[in-house]
Amino acid sequence: MPIVAKVVLPTVEPFIMVGDYGYRPEGDECVANTDGLLGTALTVMVFFSIFVQMSEGLHFGIVPYVSRPALGVVSGMVGAGGNLGAVIGTRGIIAPDVDVDAGFIMLGAVIMATSVLFFGIYFPEHGGMLFKKGALGSYDPQLYKPDDADRGSDQMDYSAAAPAQKTNRAVEADM
Repeated sequence: MPIVAKVVLPTVEPFIMVGDYGYRPEGDECVANTDGLLGTALTVMVFFSIFVQMSEGLHFGIVPYVSRPALGVVSGMVGAGGNLGAVIGTRGIIAPDVDVDAGFIMLGAVIMATSVLFFGIYFPEHGGMLFKKGALGSYDPQLYKPDDADRGSDQMDYSAAAPAQKTNRAVEADM
């Protein structure tokens, strides 16, 4: 029987937890108590993290192509959509009445199924994953076109702007 030391948390003393010794009923099935599974678990986590980063890059990578003049708005909507997806995932897919393991399997299935939608993304100037540039003829998925004079902040010329004047006087507010 291993020696178990109980530590009151939070503590300022350094401590290392080596294994799950009887604190939970599934202690014998913990990764720390399984021979050879720790390396496999870490490898799976590394590959999972790589694919998560790639999918996030895919989501944010299309932002500049949606609407240059509304770059900030589109970026905000993409970011908020990620948060909304997290709420839907935790409340609708991994629900309190569903077993956690089954919920994560269902979450993975939903992610894989919705990722198929990215095959349909098509930009007339660049093409898409399934169609080359101009393969769909004159089809343009952007319904509302910005004016030619509209530019995003990354395309504007700020060199013509007058430099700000520095003053040391106090500004009086009208009462």
